[in-house]
Amino acid sequence: MYVCGAVSTFMRHGNSSIAGGSYTFRVSGVSAGGTSVASTVSSAALAASAPSTPGSVKGVATKVAGQIKVTWKAGSLNGAPSATYKVSWLVSGKWTKAVAATGFAYTITKLKPGTYSVKVTVTTSQGSASASKAGIILKK
Repeated sequence: MYVCGAVSTFMRHGNSSIAGGSYTFRVSGVSAGGTSVASTVSSAALAASAPSTPGSVKGVATKVAGQIKVTWKAGSLNGAPSATYKVSWLVSGKWTKAVAATGFAYTITKLKPGTYSVKVTVTTSQGSASASKAGIILKK
């Protein structure tokens, strides 16, 4: 709560974990003179938590040689307003540096025929989810 620009103490009663739920609240002012009458109940607000894992990760070869288009479905952002998705793939036993994807797809280029493992991660202001992985075979 803000009082004349200064931050006052925030006290909450009940369950100690609020992430992921919908909540309403009321505000009272506290000073040496006592406690004010509580405000009216707020509109419902969603408490954000870490996102859930992206789902249905798939990869298919494109018509261009050496390319795989990776797609996935969004997991729940659990109240966060936006997310960043990143894709990385396994080359010669090492994961590439994760690259940011736009939307729910990313095209990997300059690949040689072979079997690839791909993983997709999602991060919001509340944390990151476990990576979703898929195995993909790229033929000539």
